[in-house]
Amino acid sequence: MFKNEIYIADNYKLSDYLGITLTMRSSELEWEKAINIFIARMQGRYFDAINKLSDNENEIAMQKYGFSIICIQCLLIDTLVKFRYGPTISKRGTLSYNYENKTKFTKFLKEVFYNDFNSKMAARFYEDIRCGVMHFGTTKRNSRLTCDSNCLISEIADGNISVDINILEKKLEQYFKKYIKELQQENQTKLRENFIMAMNYICNIYGKDEKWEI
Repeated sequence: MFKNEIYIADNYKLSDYLGITLTMRSSELEWEKAINIFIARMQGRYFDAINKLSDNENEIAMQKYGFSIICIQCLLIDTLVKFRYGPTISKRGTLSYNYENKTKFTKFLKEVFYNDFNSKMAARFYEDIRCGVMHFGTTKRNSRLTCDSNCLISEIADGNISVDINILEKKLEQYFKKYIKELQQENQTKLRENFIMAMNYICNIYGKDEKWEI
């Protein structure tokens, strides 16, 4: 909220997205407008913040702000998960939200960073890094963060993991560029359907009797 206007991205108001009325039948020009709003939102609220905290990969800065950086990175991953797979549709009597969120999060890590994550590593990252830092302000067990490794994730003593936040930053940027290119393709039907659902959630737009979790 800024001066009685709701901004959903840098230089973009809520009304800018609502004015597009994005659907699967929208023109490519309308899709371009919506994607540009999304890029501005992700860049301004996540990538720019990570870059400022990391101070151009300055090791001292990354050590000082490592927990803040990984929090934003995990929030970024959570957001990208919802755009890739769509928000969770709440239905009573089905899988709990927390379980489904973990399932999608670890699926994302294994699919996107397939050279780095297997099922065990993805689950440990979700539990020890994502949930530990975001819910308790610290990594769980003896898992840790680093900024001077030559690989994104490695297993250390007793099944714990070490995650390099510098490498994670680069790989998230690479994925985001790839995702945008995919989204720009008209034949990416499922990806675009999930994008609409996630953007509509952000803008508080629901269909009849729908309720989503994100």
